[in-house]
Amino acid sequence: MDAKTGLVLKAQVSEVGAAPRTIIEVKDVSFTPPPASVFAIPANCAAEAAAPPPPTEAEPIAALTGGNPREFVKAIYGPGSKNSCTMVFRVVKAGSMESISSGFQVAVDLDVATEPTPSYIIGMSPDGNATFSGGGLHEVTSRMLNGVLRIDDVPAQFYLETAFGNAGSSSTLIYRQCFAPQTVLLDVVKNPAKLSDGGEFLWVKSGKYAAAAH
Repeated sequence: MDAKTGLVLKAQVSEVGAAPRTIIEVKDVSFTPPPASVFAIPANCAAEAAAPPPPTEAEPIAALTGGNPREFVKAIYGPGSKNSCTMVFRVVKAGSMESISSGFQVAVDLDVATEPTPSYIIGMSPDGNATFSGGGLHEVTSRMLNGVLRIDDVPAQFYLETAFGNAGSSSTLIYRQCFAPQTVLLDVVKNPAKLSDGGEFLWVKSGKYAAAAH
């Protein structure tokens, strides 16, 4: 090592019975400070460096719910919790979080774990009535009471679809997350008249929306 700078000038490693092997050897070195231009950010990188960072995962959840993002968890995250619970499912309007109790149909496939890659078909009549087929997908809208669907001992993973007629639909594979004997699952919809505007399926961990009915 250079006694003044601490720079490693030469380093060797050796094994028993073998000649030392050089892994670092400095043949020439200059301690003259480099020009400032060496550290200048290239023009094509400057714009990227100045751009705001992408949103964290919590920020979109806070925007959708208008609340504390730590009270929710995305339902698309697995694996499903090992403990069992009753799922209490509701559809709500993003921002206000007001319940949407009509104007949509709900279908579930509770046998996803035992099915060989099911293929779903969603039909739509001219008047906006959806039909569901493929795998174990079946409609459960008639089981809803005041916009609330309860499924006891919901499986660790299941497929859920909400269809808003000609306005579109939202669907995904859901992983069970049991934070209480009855755990609320929300389909948070930005625009019920245009589902393509976005939304999110969220399990409620805590807070006022964790109640079975709100």
